[in-house]
Amino acid sequence: MLDKLDSGIAWRFLNISPNPDDISKSVAYQKDFCDFIDYLVLRRDKENCDADELGRLAMLSGAFQRELEKNLTQLNKKWIS
Repeated sequence: MLDKLDSGIAWRFLNISPNPDDISKSVAYQKDFCDFIDYLVLRRDKENCDADELGRLAMLSGAFQRELEKNLTQLNKKWIS
């Protein structure tokens, strides 16, 4: 991952530390989430990673999405208050 992505982005993915870019948008519109999915598609479809790596990426993707959703919910609550 560190070879393919900017190190700051890669470490956010690996540490499951998303950085929401707009509190009002859903996860599907967040740059970090889109970048993660783009990386997953690259490894799965273009570079044909093995099944073990794909499984780990899928689990990491789910954890990253859940953390991003949690962050967005907290930010939206602060914004509405």
